[in-house]
Amino acid sequence: MLKRLFLGLLLVGVAGCAQGRSEKPLRVLFIGNSYTYVNDLPGTIGHLASAAGFQLESVEECPGGFTLKKHWESGKDQPLLLGSHFDWVVMQDQSQEPSFTVGQLRRDMYPYVRQLQTVATQVGTRPILFMTWGHQNGDPVNVPGDTFQNMN
Repeated sequence: MLKRLFLGLLLVGVAGCAQGRSEKPLRVLFIGNSYTYVNDLPGTIGHLASAAGFQLESVEECPGGFTLKKHWESGKDQPLLLGSHFDWVVMQDQSQEPSFTVGQLRRDMYPYVRQLQTVATQVGTRPILFMTWGHQNGDPVNVPGDTFQNMN
């Protein structure tokens, strides 16, 4: 249910900013990992956009297990953002990140969100940070005693 709510909010944001542009497809870059493609986030958003009367053209850079830090360090996303015009970039970090401490997030996530955001906004692309949902039983491997609620 939460997933559908977030997807709906994403579509509303995309569609709301695209009024008057329905003749041109909205171009969206998805930077993520297996959660992005296994759950078919681009396809789901595409179907929702189509139902709302918009065309969506998506490009995915989603290697399994990738964090935004790995994306940045791979060097593939920056040229993709700079070389093509995207209306939006949806950035999704690795699913275990929500269980990590604030200190770890400050070191391993936040700087890379900011760096990708900076590159995107330089060329007029609007960034969206899509946070994943918690694992059914939390992430006890990384955080002993973790639960779904804590991870969310």
